[in-house]
Amino acid sequence: MYYRSMAIYFMSGIGNSFRAATWMMEIANKRDISSKLHQISRYYKKSDFAGESNDLLGMVFPTHGFTAPWRVIRYALRLPNGRGKHAFVVATRAGTRIASIPFPGLEGTAGYLIALILILKGYIVRGVMGIDMPSNWMSLHWGLNLQTPSLSLIELR
Repeated sequence: MYYRSMAIYFMSGIGNSFRAATWMMEIANKRDISSKLHQISRYYKKSDFAGESNDLLGMVFPTHGFTAPWRVIRYALRLPNGRGKHAFVVATRAGTRIASIPFPGLEGTAGYLIALILILKGYIVRGVMGIDMPSNWMSLHWGLNLQTPSLSLIELR
């Protein structure tokens, strides 16, 4: 399917979800899909969505406690009716390496909960996925850097 325009709504805590959303926007722009990023904020106004006639809607957010953050759930509940508009959901999660063995992060219900809300609002969900990003849960994972066997910025490209 060909899309002409895309809006990505993102929430980011330490920047991982913002980075993933910008990667998606860059790829879309290279394919001549006009795209915009919109930050999910605490404040919501109906006028935030006025005039939005994008072909594709994306929701990108971090996993908090193995599910979607309340702010993202609330934002998804307040989106206007989809009326058959296509959508996708991406949850970033804490991936890590121990020695040279990669361990994927766990998103739990994060992506599927938001996808269910979008379906109930009339969107056609085209995909749900999790993206492993560096962890910030320091009580569980050690700090990832270029000197230890870990994720590096080069590997993330």
